[in-house]
Amino acid sequence: MKKYIIAGVAGVVILLLYRQVAQAQHDKDLSECIAKFEKIRVEAAKVERVELSPFWQGQQGWGYRDRQNKVIILPQFREARGFFHDRAVVADRNSYKGFVNAKGEIVIPYRFVWVTDFFDGVAFFSGTREDREQRGFIDRDGTVLLTFRGASMYDFTGFKNGRAEVYVHEADMPWGFLVPLGNPVPKIYGSVDCTGKVEFNWLNRGQ
Repeated sequence: MKKYIIAGVAGVVILLLYRQVAQAQHDKDLSECIAKFEKIRVEAAKVERVELSPFWQGQQGWGYRDRQNKVIILPQFREARGFFHDRAVVADRNSYKGFVNAKGEIVIPYRFVWVTDFFDGVAFFSGTREDREQRGFIDRDGTVLLTFRGASMYDFTGFKNGRAEVYVHEADMPWGFLVPLGNPVPKIYGSVDCTGKVEFNWLNRGQ
């Protein structure tokens, strides 16, 4: 009996030690990525503001013009948003999103199902041509900074202390027993940190 007790205690001790080591490593990784994202934020803040606005021109699509209404980027996009850090979301005829710069060059290819504008030099994407379930963040060069699954976001406005709010919506919800709790279907809220670790914090029915 004593052997089983000793073995059980040893197992608990090993588990606790493992968790401590894992937590210490995550804290280290988190600290490093916070510094990395801060560097990205500082560099993005140096980018000159682009004074171009999208406009619609019939069957040709969306283009951009300056404050004097001079056409700078010819109409050609199915979708076009405003500029943030010299990057604007545009969409091709298949509605895949990419980014254009102030010269009209496609600097980040059309590959995203959905993507936010840039905030602090980082944009959130949900789904790509290759993998519609993948989510993550990219920098202004289109480099994927991190990816994760099983969560999405309402509005991305940058990382705060290395974290951004996420939620699980109905399409991703693996817990079927939650569905009868009400309408609208409850959403699980939480956060993702810049290491890609997702944590869910509380239940909220939302609107």
